Amino acid sequence: MEQLAGDEIDPTNSEAVAATGYLRNGIYEYNQRDAFGQWKTILEDMTETTSDAFLGLGLGCAKCHDHKFDPLLQKDYYRLQAFLCNVSFEDERPLTSPENVAEYQTKLAKWEEATKAIRERLDALEAPKLKDLEKAAVTPFQEDFQEIYNKPASERTPYEAQIAHLIHLQVLDKYDGELDKKFKKDSPERAAWEGLKQELATFDSQKPAPLPTTLTVTDVGPLAPVVHVPDRPKLGDVAPGFPTVIDPEPAKIEPISGNALTTGRRTALAQWIASPTNPLSTRVIVNRIWALHFGTGLVASTSDFGRLGEAPSHPELLDWLTSEFIANEWSLKSLHKTIVLSAVYRQASHHPHEPQMMETGMRADPAARLLWRFPIRRLAAEQIRDSMLAVSGELDPQAGGPGADLSANRRSVYLKTMRNTRDPLLEAFDQPDRIVGTGSRNVTTSPTQSLLMINGDWTLVRAAKLARRLEKEIAGSDDSLVRQAYRLAYARDPQEAEIRRGQEFLEQARTRRTVVTSTPNRVAMPVTNSLALELTAAQKPSRLSVAGQPWPDGDFTVGATVLLKSIDPDANVRTIASCWNANQAAAGWSLGVTGMKSKHQPRNLILQLVGQENTTAKYEVVPSGMHLELDRPYRVAVSVTLAEAGPTGVRFVVHDLTTPDAAPQVVEVAHTVVAGLKTDLPFVVGGRTGTDKHNWDGLIDEVRYTHESLNAEALKAHDWKAAQSLHAWTFEGDTPRL
Repeated sequence: MEQLAGDEIDPTNSEAVAATGYLRNGIYEYNQRDAFGQWKTILEDMTETTSDAFLGLGLGCAKCHDHKFDPLLQKDYYRLQAFLCNVSFEDERPLTSPENVAEYQTKLAKWEEATKAIRERLDALEAPKLKDLEKAAVTPFQEDFQEIYNKPASERTPYEAQIAHLIHLQVLDKYDGELDKKFKKDSPERAAWEGLKQELATFDSQKPAPLPTTLTVTDVGPLAPVVHVPDRPKLGDVAPGFPTVIDPEPAKIEPISGNALTTGRRTALAQWIASPTNPLSTRVIVNRIWALHFGTGLVASTSDFGRLGEAPSHPELLDWLTSEFIANEWSLKSLHKTIVLSAVYRQASHHPHEPQMMETGMRADPAARLLWRFPIRRLAAEQIRDSMLAVSGELDPQAGGPGADLSANRRSVYLKTMRNTRDPLLEAFDQPDRIVGTGSRNVTTSPTQSLLMINGDWTLVRAAKLARRLEKEIAGSDDSLVRQAYRLAYARDPQEAEIRRGQEFLEQARTRRTVVTSTPNRVAMPVTNSLALELTAAQKPSRLSVAGQPWPDGDFTVGATVLLKSIDPDANVRTIASCWNANQAAAGWSLGVTGMKSKHQPRNLILQLVGQENTTAKYEVVPSGMHLELDRPYRVAVSVTLAEAGPTGVRFVVHDLTTPDAAPQVVEVAHTVVAGLKTDLPFVVGGRTGTDKHNWDGLIDEVRYTHESLNAEALKAHDWKAAQSLHAWTFEGDTPRL
């Protein structure tokens, strides 16, 4: 009821209002010019998802004609849509108690009074700019859309108000993105505008913090738009109603007491769906809960209880569970408990009387639909991700709060869903695309999943984190490490054979802790004569990793002995080492030398950082101003103190090895990125993750890394003895060694 009509049935309950976000899950394209078509698509998604999710009816098949197999009329589709046709998007409704809203408004009124004169002058400067931006946003729409938008609000029909709101969302987007550009640089007008904003900022301490909001809905007004069946004018206006086969009469819509701005249509629909006498909704939710536990519902087609769906495997059981569910006041907890304490749930996947029983069962019921054994199931994508984070000790147990980015260590249920940005791990294990409602997921088992679990960057980082966790928690023998690893990963103690295997693995790992995924040529580095990696711009870079994470949560220092054979003819960087994928929106860092067309001049040793400036995402280039000559060996290094944004925040050291007696050059440079460098990307020598550009061309040797910011004297010392967490690679012999 709250998902469909929380704003009507309990408008002061922030959780009930937030639940209406269910109706905001359709596709909204911020730059769609066909507002009529977009609103039609949004309403169709609401109608069909509501029918599938709550009623198990494939009503979408009746959008264009009477259903071919089920007793569902085309008119039924639009009778259901008539309950939902009056919705309007609402993004700024506070999700808090009325008392908090009142307190906020009181404080805001005081701030508004104190800043009235400043804001009026600021509005006077911005008003003509905003008018121009509004015109620029509306003009690309067709003339009939512009006509609707330019009407006074009081003259619009409810449907026109919905269309005007869709257009206005694009106007607001234009304001946010381009207002700054309307004030010309170095103009008196811009100086006045920025001065007023700074003056207004002096009152920030008096301004109350914004109240929490989310995407919700309300009604566009007390009158609903008229709904028609397309191309069937004789049917006239369609009133809200339930499937004709259940109730042919129009639904009775009661006004919402104390709320004259809504129609009450969604509340009527919610009350009918949530009625104990509804023959569909209660069975649909019981079946969905069963499917969550067994992988398949008693009705396998969880969103289609019609003739095109599958008949229930145990109809009497479904009826009994439904009656118990209703008798227990729709308690999902009680339903879960009933299922998981049952004998059928506690079965093994392999029958105790094998092989005879297995042979008989497989012959009679190979899919185990009759549940003569427990169906073997693969973990869902989110369970795989969360369990790996839990085992590595990284899972953030925080409950609730705003959605987190895909890179966060929150439980998967709290990750933001970006339809155009899929998480590779979740996608590989069949997470739905979230574009349309999915009653049941595909479940695949493929070689690409195995390869991802063995070689995937994200998976390898979790393994490294687990290793560091074990080293931190267990100070004893290899036997103790193996036992703890099994307890964390499998929640059991290992068998003797598993302990021996684990001990052998640890012993072997000590002799080969560095892993290189490619084997480039090695040649002697001039002056030092030690073997160095010989890399070319066209060659896939080498990835180095060690037990533990060699990329920073905070301060760090990285360096190498290098010889550069060419610079990039464009603006690409010859990369010495990185923990980055070249995406300016993704956290990380890269140390390298600039190309011919770089605005920082060619051959300039630079550090690229992507993190945060205060709380804002930030990409920046920190140039050293020191230029490397071609075909000349150098020892180079950079140390980063994130919290220090001043001149000593980034410290470069360059030592020309052709003049070993000369003192190393030291340069200290200010920077703005002060946090947020944490990344799961691998440590890469000679390039960057996920791109064939920015590769090194020349020699690289004696790569060093530490989770500390070394001072100038420590940097000048080649061995970095001052570092407590040093990782150093050389490339002698058959394999690189740590």
